[in-house]
Amino acid sequence: MLAQTSRVTVSTLGTTSLQFLQDEPRRAKLILCNDSPNNIFLSMLGKAVVNEGIFLIANGGSYCEEPDVYGRIFTGVWSGIATVAGSILTICEVISP
Repeated sequence: MLAQTSRVTVSTLGTTSLQFLQDEPRRAKLILCNDSPNNIFLSMLGKAVVNEGIFLIANGGSYCEEPDVYGRIFTGVWSGIATVAGSILTICEVISP
């Protein structure tokens, strides 16, 4: 069995939408954590908008994307926006071989 690998990165979000993850067909799991004192909003549908999409509360709000009961997981593009410029989003992406 081939081992999975993980990538941990940081993205600095501002007050305009920023694409922080590309399409990754081998994505097996994704954990996103707000490491800033500001609120962050995420989108899997393109442009991120404040007060819409997935909300990560300031100082540790997180989101985990795992396969459903059929083994499917969203492998597409992710975007984010923050309520204050310079907000830090930590990204841990697990990749299957």
